[in-house]
Amino acid sequence: MELQEYIESFTNDVQADADTYQISIEEAFMSNIAEKLVENETISEYETGYFKKRGRSNRQIEINGFNYEESDGTFNLFIVDDLNEKSLSLTNTRIDALIKRAEELVYCGIETRFLEWEESSTGYEVASQIYRLYNNRLKLDIDYDLKKVRIFVLTNKSLSNRFKNVKREDIYEVPVEFSVYDATKIYDMAKAGFEKEPVDILLEDYGTEGILAIKCTSKDDEFDSFLAPIPGEVLANIYLRNGAQVLEGNVRSFLSVRGKVNKGIRKTILSEPEKFFLLNNGITVTSSGISYENTSAGLQITKINDLQIVNGGQTTASLANAIMKEKADLSNVLVMMKLSVLANHEIVVKLVPEISRASNSQNKVDEADFFSNHPYHVKIEELSKKILAPAVDGNQYQTIWFYERARGQYTVAQMKLTKAQSKAYQLKNPKKQVIKKTDLAKFLMSYEGLPHEVSKGAQSVMKKFSTHVQGSDGEGGFWEKDSSSVNEKYFKELIAKAIIFKETEKLVSSLEWYKEVKAYRANIVTYTIAILATHAKKKGKNIDLNKIWNNQHMYESLINQIKLTSKWVYDFLTGPREVQNVTEWAKKEKCWKKAQEVQWQILPDFEDDLIPIHIEKKTEITEKTVNAMNFIVEKDEIFWREIMKWGKKYLYLTPREEGFLELAVKIHTHGKIPSERQFAEIIRIYNSMVSKGFKEQEVDVRN
Repeated sequence: MELQEYIESFTNDVQADADTYQISIEEAFMSNIAEKLVENETISEYETGYFKKRGRSNRQIEINGFNYEESDGTFNLFIVDDLNEKSLSLTNTRIDALIKRAEELVYCGIETRFLEWEESSTGYEVASQIYRLYNNRLKLDIDYDLKKVRIFVLTNKSLSNRFKNVKREDIYEVPVEFSVYDATKIYDMAKAGFEKEPVDILLEDYGTEGILAIKCTSKDDEFDSFLAPIPGEVLANIYLRNGAQVLEGNVRSFLSVRGKVNKGIRKTILSEPEKFFLLNNGITVTSSGISYENTSAGLQITKINDLQIVNGGQTTASLANAIMKEKADLSNVLVMMKLSVLANHEIVVKLVPEISRASNSQNKVDEADFFSNHPYHVKIEELSKKILAPAVDGNQYQTIWFYERARGQYTVAQMKLTKAQSKAYQLKNPKKQVIKKTDLAKFLMSYEGLPHEVSKGAQSVMKKFSTHVQGSDGEGGFWEKDSSSVNEKYFKELIAKAIIFKETEKLVSSLEWYKEVKAYRANIVTYTIAILATHAKKKGKNIDLNKIWNNQHMYESLINQIKLTSKWVYDFLTGPREVQNVTEWAKKEKCWKKAQEVQWQILPDFEDDLIPIHIEKKTEITEKTVNAMNFIVEKDEIFWREIMKWGKKYLYLTPREEGFLELAVKIHTHGKIPSERQFAEIIRIYNSMVSKGFKEQEVDVRN
């Protein structure tokens, strides 16, 4: 698929979203790109919201969206170019004009000119945040402040060949950066599967020829490890220039919630900088490759490719704060850096979680950041390929609900196809039936009665879902206890919940009352679903998910109930509340508790169509029991002996658990079949060992 063909397809998808959700094409265009930027970790979240006004001396203000990155203090502003303009290229002059419109909002925020604006407007909300964050720069003990403004220019055109990336002037000492996402960049991102863009550090760009290092250990085809003292000023400037892009997910999560500056680190930087190397634990860094020179003083690293800080985020942020807030002299500060150069992407996936867990032994590691590689996702992907959706809407063919376990998988699969092949591919795998990992969490957590968590955004709800699946410490979760229940029935119900969510989004967008307000749809949708699912559960019943799967659509009584409840939810969220900002109020658990106290009107037809929750009888052989039996029998004697050997080696198995694994061995040696309860316990032990690090490929079949 060539550039022009891809952009045409992308634009058609954007237009379809605009029509479906009754929004402007600019909002749909921004949402599509911003979602991809969330996926590749360029940003953590985003808010859409159009604002246009005149600022100082009648200067234009215009933005289409925004978000604040708590992990590195960057305020992101999004502006969409005129998508209908016939020009094929975006010139320097046009880019400058668009950036200035976003910059003017920053000026009006810092100078409090927004106080005269409508309080409910996007511009007022953004400018007031900028004002508050800017003033936090003077508060030495608070780290949530305005360190940088980054402006995203989004366009369906290609950059002019004469484009020059000219540095922007600071706004009241706040650095301003910009990124242009044009047709070529969007296409290149798609070809690369929307992977995170690597940050390559050329050390001479940060005021040093290189860093002296000692090679300490290595393993063929996996990694090389080095120890190196990195100047504090260099480390601080790497962070200030690149922000959260150099932070591994667990570190980014930690920095997003801390808020306060570490006083001990700050004191050492300011009063005893020479002791910093002695007193600080240093940082742990991974890289995909380095450049170095052999000098008379030893090995000198000159470039670090794809630098990621795996541990030491607070040290790094504290050094940056010392420069930003207190203009500290870091010339005498040295930081010990443990650098691991990893051979390839597969090794990165395997080792980064291990390095992060080991390096962060003093701080709790958030297992959600390693959740993307969990066996749960592998199982859902397998089921999505195997279970075809019924042919509906007059079609004579069945379709696939495509589970995108790997980032950009759906798009990448089509990049080498011809237009005709791509069309055939999309008939079988419709774009509207693509489910991403964050979507799945959103669908399931809404239905489970956690709309306040869903309202916090993709990353937050993914963490909550991770805890549900794998447990807060990587064990004790639903997967370990009952992975066999992730079967055909589970998948069909999951898709039914996806249909409810997706069709509720469309339904709310089409309602006349919503067309007037055009606000808080995401919150309205998740709260509506949670309210109705919770009501059914309290009655010992459930929404008829099987009926939804068979029809691939919601049924009439559910549609009518959602029409009614969604308006009530809007009135509830915007009515008397403890937090002025409606979006922030929807994120509070107290908001959800209050929602549960409301006597929501339930239509008789909706009530009549609820079905009793099926309770399995003890004598009933269920699908999950059969799945457990098949899994255990299909694994041979050697496999079960190896997992038992591994568990005993690392002291993970109790004598009782060893006994259950012996039963799995005896299936093959004695033909003895365990009971249903014993099958379930063997599966639980297997999942527990996997969560602790056992990998199936470690089984040595030669023994």
